Amino acid sequence: MNIFFCTLLGICAIHDCHSKTIPVSWIWSSLCLAVIYRLTILISGQGSITESMLCLMPGVFLLILSRYGKMVGNGDGWLIIAVGLFFEWSTLMWVLCYSFLVAGLFSIGCLLTSQKKRGDTIPFAPFLFAGMMISVVGDMI
Repeated sequence: MNIFFCTLLGICAIHDCHSKTIPVSWIWSSLCLAVIYRLTILISGQGSITESMLCLMPGVFLLILSRYGKMVGNGDGWLIIAVGLFFEWSTLMWVLCYSFLVAGLFSIGCLLTSQKKRGDTIPFAPFLFAGMMISVVGDMI
């Protein structure tokens, strides 16, 4: 299940790089897979509803931000909700920290090399994918 979800997020990241959009069907596929995964965890008694709700909060927060500004896209918020449902709270926090760190370093590099100006947008799904891969590989080591 991890491999399938990582692959799906990777495909979303590639598409986001090329078009700065993520097809709605891919987002809903990610969400459906994540909800099914989370429900199996809850039914098996391995997780709690409290942790599940807590894992939704970062994505919901970014969805709210996407409604009131252009800091983050709507699709990114939905993908973070899917990632939140797929991982436990502590792993989600690491994924987000790595994602924002890599995105920040990339942005600084683009600004220093004059490839982007302040206020330009960059796709976030590739950095979310990178943060997830760093976290998953880090857990294996």
